[in-house]
Amino acid sequence: KWLLARLERRLRSPRSEEPNALDLESLDVDHVLPISWFQYWPLADGSFASQEEVNTAIRMFLGDQQPDSRSAHMVLREMCKTRIGNLTLLNYGVNRGLQHFAFLRKREALFAESNLQLNRPLMRLDLWDENAIQRRGELLYDCARELWAGPTE
Repeated sequence: KWLLARLERRLRSPRSEEPNALDLESLDVDHVLPISWFQYWPLADGSFASQEEVNTAIRMFLGDQQPDSRSAHMVLREMCKTRIGNLTLLNYGVNRGLQHFAFLRKREALFAESNLQLNRPLMRLDLWDENAIQRRGELLYDCARELWAGPTE
């Protein structure tokens, strides 16, 4: 939560009507792609997966079996859930009300409820998938590098 709050502050422009976000620590961390994505988030082929299928795919991935493309996609999705690109800040009530719903429903709530710079790019998307999570993670990484630059040679 602290990291996301710092990134939000960094993303705010001094020319903004609201250059300082108020009380970011009171917000909740939201997994845009939910931890339990099975009911509302189909795979790229349009099919839905169960927790049991995902567990089987993970065992295949960790074992010596070569997973098929559907199983590999399930494993990739599971790995993306906790990546920084999939995390954002939301009001506690909004987050709890939308926990597992599909992206377009979450996006509607962002338009209605969120004033965070962290969420603006999410509002422009029609699709939230593993590639979008990767791209957003890279953008947040670049922002973090500006905030916490390492020593220079």
